[in-house]
Amino acid sequence: MKRKKSAVGLPALTRRWRADVGEYVRKLAPAPSGGLLAVATAADEIPLLDAATGATVHLLPGHAGGVTSLAWHPKRPFFASTGHDGHVRYWDAKTGQQLWASDTGNAWVEQVAFRPDGNLLAVASGRQVRLVQPDGDLARVITDHPSTVADIAWRPDRDELIVARYGGITVWSPGQEQPVKLLNYRGSVLRIAISPTGRFVATADQNSTVHFWRTKTWQDAEMSGYPHIVSSLSWDSTGRYLATDGGEDGMVWDCSDPGPEGRMPIFLKGDIDRLTRCVAFAPDGPVCATAGESGTVTINDVTNPTRIDVGNLGGSVTALAWGRDRLQLFAGAASGQVEAYAEH
Repeated sequence: MKRKKSAVGLPALTRRWRADVGEYVRKLAPAPSGGLLAVATAADEIPLLDAATGATVHLLPGHAGGVTSLAWHPKRPFFASTGHDGHVRYWDAKTGQQLWASDTGNAWVEQVAFRPDGNLLAVASGRQVRLVQPDGDLARVITDHPSTVADIAWRPDRDELIVARYGGITVWSPGQEQPVKLLNYRGSVLRIAISPTGRFVATADQNSTVHFWRTKTWQDAEMSGYPHIVSSLSWDSTGRYLATDGGEDGMVWDCSDPGPEGRMPIFLKGDIDRLTRCVAFAPDGPVCATAGESGTVTINDVTNPTRIDVGNLGGSVTALAWGRDRLQLFAGAASGQVEAYAEH
């Protein structure tokens, strides 16, 4: 007889503040040390908010045409931003000053990601990936991609960068001229999420599927049946669970041995006839936040599926992000509203 999983308990989150940043929220990026929240919107400016109160600490000039991505340095109060002006910019969050800017030579920049040690910044722009040092010096340009790079992610367990593109993923080591691995796939890969242990690379694909690539053998498994394209992926802190959107409900795959193949996913119930658009696991346990077109923000215990609605932004939620633990959650909407939820 199977033993019943014990519930982890959901935190009692309530709304602490609401801020209006004026434009469609693309990404929320809390500082690793806490205290600040950077917001990427469809507007030029980058609001830097006080995470405790929602007050604007700095309104940075950002990028002409809108901001596409944000990434905090893992150890210092600096962060990088990219946008539709073709630049990557590096900011001092304490002073609000731009430390440097680099023109990629392309019309826009898609993604930016710090290596876990903070000593390299990967920048995806067109068909190239630029590796930049924190002082702004260019270390390398990787141009050998057959199509536009859609996403990038560093492995947590070794010095390798995973690149998503049309036709599969490519694995690069910063010190090698040739790719470590070229993994072809018949469709377009849109998003990457690497498990915290480095065991799996999960991808969201254009044909409404999710792939699990085992990094030990690079064998892959395809999970199909999604009614819509998956755009949001999130691993829990142990690497056991992967949450995805792609329908009215959020879906969670159990990747413990022997793997997700042949298992039914856990369904995180959403609102009828309204799509779930965002999923985000808390950094310290199997508590997953979900939100979408209805505006409702929900937290879920995936070990014994239960849910609590913690807020509603009144319109489509486009971004979710946790603070340093499960006691603070942020949500952003297409309307430009940003809310923070915390325990009493």
